[in-house]
Order: sequence, then structure tokens, then C-alpha cells
Amino acid sequence: MNYIYLQVQMINGEFLKMKVISLALIFLVLLGCSKNENTITQSGQVTDLTISPDNRNIGSNAGSTTFTITSNVNWSASDNASWLNITPTGGGSGTTTLTAPYSANPNASQRVATITVTGGGSTVTATVTQPEPELNARYKLTFNATWSAQTHPNEFPASAHFSGLIGMTHNENIMLFSKGEIASDGIKNMAETGGKNPLESEIQSFISNGTGSNLISGGGINSSPGEVSLEFNIVSTHSLVSVVSMLAPSPDWFIAVSNINLVENNDWVTSKTITVDIYDSGTDNGSTFRSPDEPTLPPLPIDNITTPPLAVNNVVAPLGSITFTKID
Repeated sequence: MNYIYLQVQMINGEFLKMKVISLALIFLVLLGCSKNENTITQSGQVTDLTISPDNRNIGSNAGSTTFTITSNVNWSASDNASWLNITPTGGGSGTTTLTAPYSANPNASQRVATITVTGGGSTVTATVTQPEPELNARYKLTFNATWSAQTHPNEFPASAHFSGLIGMTHNENIMLFSKGEIASDGIKNMAETGGKNPLESEIQSFISNGTGSNLISGGGINSSPGEVSLEFNIVSTHSLVSVVSMLAPSPDWFIAVSNINLVENNDWVTSKTITVDIYDSGTDNGSTFRSPDEPTLPPLPIDNITTPPLAVNNVVAPLGSITFTKID
């Protein structure tokens, strides 16, 4: 720019120098305008062209969605996807509803289409985002409890048992419980008494807000060692499983498998076995299987149990495993 300034000044003098600078400023203003949806045409009209919303999240099945185009000029619209068809493909000044029917997504991954609207020198875009199809499966859950006088000889109780299994299928946006955090009322009551409420109500609230999908609930083991099974449905959008059960008798101890993903490499796993973890819910001060009730106030965060009577030589032997087997 300095080179042009000097040449023009030497040849034509001060007046032309000011003209060049003015033209440069106008050019920069117009360049900035070109990045917006408003464009000044040669006739001096400011183009006002919008599409709303700028994205639609749709379902994986076939359906239809709409956009609103507002314009003060003639416009044309197109899309870049074979699975989406838009109507109308053109219009004029005013407000127009753009209809976009779409087909079901047969792929195992999300897909995105772009709608482009052009008019009066301006271009605006919107996207349509379609998730992968929701795949269904059915699993058998088998809890094999190995807790016994042989595996855990310290003070092994004569009435060793596990309460009824309870849990859920869910997505990554929620956890049934979290190590290091304070137990919910539902986890507290399950760990102290084996009761399923209010934990079941908490799970139903997760299902209602979309983070949970299916309640898992079944029987317990009346005498450990032993085995119990149940079946449950699961969908690919909520492919994680968490299940808990009270170890009894105990002050507030429970076993769990948490956030187990039954989808691997974009497909349902055929079978998966997980060793259960043992936790202290942090809500009772008892330290033995038959300690009297003594609430912990304030409650402590949930943590793994690493001490006697379950630990021998500072090691807690496995109390059992849960196996997930795909049956449909």
C-alpha cells in the first residue's frame, strides 16, 4: 500500500493521494460486509437473508423437519445430501417455511447434511444432524457370588447374603453413584438396609430426563456363595450398565459394577465378565458385619473397602463377578 501511495503522489499530487486512501477505506468496509448475511448491492439495497435455526437435531428414523427463511430478495436453496430433500428450492421477499423430509439412517454413525441458501449476493447455511440408529439388544446378567468363609475367613457371618440387584442402563451423562462423592438417599438406603427405594425412584428420574434408559431389578442371593440371574433390555444410545447390591449383614457396604459398556467396536459384546467392587457408602460408622447402627454425621464420600474384616493381610479377595451375556 505504501508503494502505491508514493507513485500516485509523485505523478498526480496531493488530491489524488487522498482519493486513493478513500477508495481503500471503502474497499475495506465492503470486504467486512461480505462476511455477514447482509450485502450492499449495486443498486444500494441491503440484502437481508437468514435461515433459522442454524441446526436441527433429528431422529434416526425417517421423518421431516422445517426451517424458516426470511429474505428481502429472491433466493435459491440446495442441500448436499441424498437422504434429504428440501422444498421449496427458491422463493422471494418475505418469510418462507422450508420443509426438509429425510430418510432413516442405515449407518452405524452420525451423518450431517448442509442446506445452503443464496440470494442478493449473500449465502447462509444450516445443518441437519441425524444420529446413528438406535440398536436394541437383550442381555442376561448373572451374579456369581464367591464370598465365603474360605475366601474371607475373618468374622464370616453365618447369614451372609446379598440384597436384590438394582441398577440401570444409561449414557455417559449420568452415574448411578460416584466414588469420592456423597451417597444419594437411594444408595444410602440400599447399602444400609438392602431396600430398593428411593433408589428406584432416583433411577426413574434419570430415565425421565433422558440420561437413563431401562431399570434393572432382580432377586438377591439368600446365602453366599450363590448365583442369581436376570434379563434386561438395552439400546445403543444408552449402552452403559451399572448395578448394585448390599453385602449383608453389614453397616453400609455394597458391591457394584459401574459404567460397563456393552458396545465395543460399534457392536454389542457377546459376553463380558466383570469382578464386582466392594464399597463403603460412608453413611454408617460400623466397622464389623454386625455393628449397631451409628450414622456417620456428616456422611463421608463413597470409597472402596480395604480394611478388615473383609481384608486379609491388607488385601480384599474378590467377592464375586457379574457376567453379561447377549441373548437377543
